Amino acid sequence: MIKAKGFFDRFLKTQLEGLTGNIGVAGYPFAEVEWGAQDYISSRVKEHCTWWPYEQTGYWLDGYLRAGIILNDKSVIDNASRIIYNTILNPDKDGYIGPLFMKNADFNYRWPHVVFFRACIALYDYNKDDRILSALEKHYLGSDFAHDKGRDVINVEIMCLLYERTKNYALIERAERDYISYNKQELHDWRDDFLLSNKKPYVHGVTYNEMVKLPILLYKYTGKKYYQKVALAAIKNIQKYFMLPGGIPNTDEYLESNYYYYCYETCNITDFTWALSYFQKTLNDAKFGDMIETCVFNAGMGSVLEDFKGLQYMSCANQLILDNTSTHCECYRGNQQMTYRPNPFTECCCGNVNRFMPNYILNMWRTEGDSVYCDLFGASEYSTSVFGKDVLITEETNFPFTEDFTFNVKTKTPFTLYIRKPSYIKDYVINANGAKLDDIINGYFVIKIESSVTLHLSFSSEVIAHYIKPIKSKKFKEGVYFSKGVLVYANGQKGDRIIDESEVKQSKDFPAYNILPNKEWGYGVSSDANPIFNGNVNATVFDLDTPLPTITVDGAKIINAGFVRKKTLLRRVEVSPKGRKFSEYVRIKGDFTYTPDLLKTDNIFGNDVKVTLYPYGACKIRQTVFPIKR
Repeated sequence: MIKAKGFFDRFLKTQLEGLTGNIGVAGYPFAEVEWGAQDYISSRVKEHCTWWPYEQTGYWLDGYLRAGIILNDKSVIDNASRIIYNTILNPDKDGYIGPLFMKNADFNYRWPHVVFFRACIALYDYNKDDRILSALEKHYLGSDFAHDKGRDVINVEIMCLLYERTKNYALIERAERDYISYNKQELHDWRDDFLLSNKKPYVHGVTYNEMVKLPILLYKYTGKKYYQKVALAAIKNIQKYFMLPGGIPNTDEYLESNYYYYCYETCNITDFTWALSYFQKTLNDAKFGDMIETCVFNAGMGSVLEDFKGLQYMSCANQLILDNTSTHCECYRGNQQMTYRPNPFTECCCGNVNRFMPNYILNMWRTEGDSVYCDLFGASEYSTSVFGKDVLITEETNFPFTEDFTFNVKTKTPFTLYIRKPSYIKDYVINANGAKLDDIINGYFVIKIESSVTLHLSFSSEVIAHYIKPIKSKKFKEGVYFSKGVLVYANGQKGDRIIDESEVKQSKDFPAYNILPNKEWGYGVSSDANPIFNGNVNATVFDLDTPLPTITVDGAKIINAGFVRKKTLLRRVEVSPKGRKFSEYVRIKGDFTYTPDLLKTDNIFGNDVKVTLYPYGACKIRQTVFPIKR
């Protein structure tokens, strides 16, 4: 069992006081639809697919329940349990669970079961009620339905998780059958043969991140090296073509580019890190923990308001104006998707945003045989059993704001403790007080624990300048951004937060904001910037009104920096797939204002100034990437 402490405990309580515990303020479908045996068919089915509300409410339920479990909040657990039991204890005669209209449709209609069943498995892991596993098992094995079309194939994930808990090999046989059948008929760029080709994919980004975990799960439970090869190729594609400064792949709806000006969807924060957790646990490879932490503490924290009462649908490394006309990603250019509000556009993100931090906390620790793994860092308490004997580990730290850790281990049995060694650290000090640092394997410190002990671990990291190469063909100039440890830094501000009176999906306590800059913005960084880190041991939250660590660099104001203002613009819209063509452009008329691409501008620099950078996640108005003044 994992208990959150310090920053993580505060964050989850803020979640429950915010959207997670008051999701109805986001409107449809959360205020209307609840999983159950009864069909819910709204007049809005012309606007969205009939299965669509169940995906969004399933996301929310999963995050809501997991937050309640970590905090041991009985009212939350009871409410989530009510929804789950009302559904799984009322199956159809063949064991099928859920709304009947979704039962026999042949494309994507069983995709929402995945997000709902994740919550069911979380509840089982908490209460060990075998009725949950039995119901889910019958759902999959009670008929010969093939989950091999569209997103339906992601049900392979649930079949694998059920197999892990039931050891019923029929589930793995069904999962592998459906995955192979999917690959024989689907043409998308997340198909196995495409992933192995090393070509750049062009697909819906969130779906890609839901798909990449399937082969690593099949590898884990079948042992077939082929699946491992496919899974690693899928991750390699992301790292090679799409990673952005916030530690997240570009998902401008579709995977497009790793150019800093591209956006990412909030759903992707959860789905990307959720997939990476399977890679880390299956391969025992520390690099996936580095990726998870970077995404959560930069992109994740930056996509939500400090009180968790609003979120963005789309975010970007440089976002300097956030109003109804300011979205600068190609798919939604000129709309409100980059504003912070309870419902910034499509409700998938309103539901899915509730999952990223509970998932992070629940993946901090795990036990495999006589080995205990600290996969992700954070103040926490972990109670487990090794060979039937209790082990309790308390991790004291102010991570991610500092890099010092104390592990208090209470045990009556020897075991091996694996603590992740992040790739960004320059040096480390371990005071094991009698325990033995035995080795470093796959990026983990291997520590032999013989009895109760207190371990002290300190990392030291440097400020790193990350350079963005110029693209001469597009007249993009060189840029740079800075990080230290797990945190990326930006020149940011809370901005002038103006309530959008035209938004109906808000309340007095959960306002919809347009946010405009209320301080100077638009800076360049000197080629010899000499970044200086200023630590702050009092930092506890991602809020610019509180103490935070900073980086100071030499720079200059860009005199000719200004917002992009247009009366007409091109917006990409989705169309029916034709080969690899998924979209086309239409011209939109209006009055649009959005963030400039500062690397695409002939910048005129003023006098030299000191530019102060704060953690990316605390900056809602932010400039992360800077043109270089030479």
